Amino acid sequence: MGNYMIDISLPKELTDDFQSKIPLQIESVSLHMQSGNIISYTLTMDRLKLWIVVSARNKNDAKSIIKSMPLFPYFDYTIHELMFNNINLPLYTTFSLN
Repeated sequence: MGNYMIDISLPKELTDDFQSKIPLQIESVSLHMQSGNIISYTLTMDRLKLWIVVSARNKNDAKSIIKSMPLFPYFDYTIHELMFNNINLPLYTTFSLN
């Protein structure tokens, strides 16, 4: 498995169709994050750029992940294979009730 950065440009004008798909997009991203397919999902304040880091076997699998997203038809994107992707995660203590 490798990591891929997907650099996405979003439309300047948000149509009603685009806006209606945002809740579905949020749900899709949440499911992909829970399954480990999406490592990070970052949107700029002006809402014109989106960066997604995915874990995939190859570039085609990375593309399949974003093609499954409701907002994919609006994506103008480039996929970059990453050498590494360092992230700073807080340390959590995991509790088990068993």
